[in-house]
Amino acid sequence: MPSRDISFYTQMWREGRLPVKKLTSSVITLDKINEAMDELVDGKAIRQIVMFN
Repeated sequence: MPSRDISFYTQMWREGRLPVKKLTSSVITLDKINEAMDELVDGKAIRQIVMFN
């Protein structure tokens, strides 16, 4: 449930108990979304953050 979980995960991150950087495979821009999806399908990435610049 987002109303409960988002605040829970945010608190964990603030306390240093949720290593977001370690859990992120890459940070991409929107123009690289197709390549990023291919990496997910191929198992080369787990989590990717899309930056909307």
